[in-house]
Amino acid sequence: MRLSALTKSQRAAYDATVEGTHHRAVELEVYRRRDGKPVLSLTNQFLGGQVQGDLTRTPVTVLECEVLDEDYALDWASGEHRKYEVQIVDSRFIPDLDDWVEEPVFRGPLWDFERNGPVVSLVAEGPEMNAQGSIRRADWWPAKSKATKVIVELLKLAGAESRDLRVPPLKRRLPRSVTVGVRLGKADKDAKKDKRPKVQRLRVDREGTYWSVAAEIAASLDRDFFADNRGRFVLAAPRTRPTLTLSRRTILSPATERRGDEGETTNVWIVNGPNPKGPRNRAHARAELPKRHPASAWSLRWNGVRREVIETIENKHVKTNAQAARVARRQRDRALRELVNYEIEALPVVPWVRPGSLVSVPTDSGRAVARIPSWTLPLGPGADPLVLGAARRRRWRR
Repeated sequence: MRLSALTKSQRAAYDATVEGTHHRAVELEVYRRRDGKPVLSLTNQFLGGQVQGDLTRTPVTVLECEVLDEDYALDWASGEHRKYEVQIVDSRFIPDLDDWVEEPVFRGPLWDFERNGPVVSLVAEGPEMNAQGSIRRADWWPAKSKATKVIVELLKLAGAESRDLRVPPLKRRLPRSVTVGVRLGKADKDAKKDKRPKVQRLRVDREGTYWSVAAEIAASLDRDFFADNRGRFVLAAPRTRPTLTLSRRTILSPATERRGDEGETTNVWIVNGPNPKGPRNRAHARAELPKRHPASAWSLRWNGVRREVIETIENKHVKTNAQAARVARRQRDRALRELVNYEIEALPVVPWVRPGSLVSVPTDSGRAVARIPSWTLPLGPGADPLVLGAARRRRWRR
């Protein structure tokens, strides 16, 4: 049974079981990258491992694990492992359901492989790396194209299939054309001699990637853009309600709270759109921390003069001031949430964490809701905890 397919009563039975002693199985599935067909499966042979997630990097998730392979099923020559990708499935036996409940916790291409006798060490990167391939030909989309349609086509050019895409058809259109994989060369020098029109020569820039272009368009839509634990690419609205609620029974130690940021904190965000044609003004918006914030321009004033620490964001896919304002406010709200950071150690009761998820956790000052920018999920047979790094928005007194 899939965890995501459980009913409300079945999910209650699952939550009650995983908070106590229960049976857990971790399965390693190997697939061919070129067509996604399964190659082999290893179950209950994990010696140790973990899935680490960090929203500040690409790829977001990285798998490191050791498995016991006495039959030498993973017998790859040098570099041959790069042709495969792995999926980790976490399964728990629920007596009330008399069945195993499973859920994928990772899928991505293999990066490193090392064998020491029957012990195999594997390192795999998140699914975003599948869309990081270099661009091989030039592609162009005109202005007023649907933004989500361009994102879908970019991912398909990188190799994604329709079944791998979870991108809803939003109405937003791009304010200007999008070109990938090309650089403008010099005009034809012989054009003047034979009166031919000047034509810009285009050539492929193989250092570019499809993922970076798609991520830039998704950021202008004010959406979370990520690859989930099944290798699917998702464009979704930011979460506003907790997706993970931890009780005091599942927390191994009180949540460690750390306030403040290192270095000078940005307190003003300016978002600029592209330079339009004609007399129209470019899209522009500004957001700043509230006055009572200790890092605000008003709090840092000197002899009545405000001190602004400005971050300017140039986004060529922002068309109106309202769209720019949403991007600026989101950057401001992220800075507010990151003011209070938590480190939480809990039982690995939930086998997945979605990028951008919110966690509700009890603290000494009450229950707090925080965003999860980093996490570590243990996969070994030991008693290693689920470690969550969380950040929440500080509540200000008016």
